[in-house]
Amino acid sequence: MPFKAVRVLYDATVTGGELGTLEVGGSTDRAAWVLIDRIDDEPGETTEIVRIAISAHRSRSRTAPSDR
Repeated sequence: MPFKAVRVLYDATVTGGELGTLEVGGSTDRAAWVLIDRIDDEPGETTEIVRIAISAHRSRSRTAPSDR
């Protein structure tokens, strides 16, 4: 059976409020803000694209100017 997944990854700072989704017929199985250092503590398997994004974020953070 064909499978389609859309994954959106953001580099963000949460300043308040609640995460909301516009649910359409059960299309979203889970949405959550997760601290990057706690991603491995989350239930379920972390996908390859998430691990790539975390690696890229950490690489960029190591090379970013200190005023960032």
